[in-house]
Amino acid sequence: MLEKELEIAIKAATLASKRIMEIYLGGFHVETKSDDSPVTEADKASERIILSLLKEHFPQDAILSEESDDDLSRLSNPRVWIIDPLDGTKDFVKKDGEFAVNIALSVNNEIALGLIATPNEDKIYYAVKGEGAFLLDKGSLQKITVSNRGKGEGFLLSSESKTNQNEVNAFYSKNKEWFASSPKALGSSLKMARIAEGKADFFFRTNAVTKEWDVAPASIILKEAGGLFLEGKTKREFVYNKEDVINHHGYIASNKELAPLAKLVEVKND
Repeated sequence: MLEKELEIAIKAATLASKRIMEIYLGGFHVETKSDDSPVTEADKASERIILSLLKEHFPQDAILSEESDDDLSRLSNPRVWIIDPLDGTKDFVKKDGEFAVNIALSVNNEIALGLIATPNEDKIYYAVKGEGAFLLDKGSLQKITVSNRGKGEGFLLSSESKTNQNEVNAFYSKNKEWFASSPKALGSSLKMARIAEGKADFFFRTNAVTKEWDVAPASIILKEAGGLFLEGKTKREFVYNKEDVINHHGYIASNKELAPLAKLVEVKND
């Protein structure tokens, strides 16, 4: 199932990653969008590449992408591609290497295929519903699973944002007995990729700063790798292709052994 979709998604991510790295290494101009977030030619070029391939091969599908206007016509389509052409633009601008390409396919409001490409590392993490999670590392394919680290052994991640760092540090202080070390900051959807491949174990956000395209591929990659990806307030699985694409109550990503910590994450905003 979804063999062609996966093939085209990998091709799109590969071509987009190549162009992103050309811009990253060659120099670029940074613009500011209406929401004060940065955007570069790499964001725009990546989106052009991905959308061109998707529209060519799946013209009947709808698309929800960060850098494109959303006219909500996607709501009546059961198949919607959810795209973040450059997740971690701030990291891209800082040139810290911690950025990614996010591509996911939602079928009837559930993610059926997800892909996270890391241009700076030449890696692609992907999963198709019911088929496991995989890492394509410089052409070498391997199946990945979350770790089985439990209480006292886990590795906690935070994002680069000060708000999330403060929140995660406070959570760590209350629950130190679960973790082997203090939190490590990491950018973009790389955090969820690290949990999926067993190199980290727990991450959460409780604020409304992310949108569907930030988390869609991570949700299925983590699930197929044996982990959890939950909505922050309800602790339920996400529903996708909603009219309002903001993740108002954050999210929680975990291996299964640290799953009891999910109920300790408090989301106060309504």
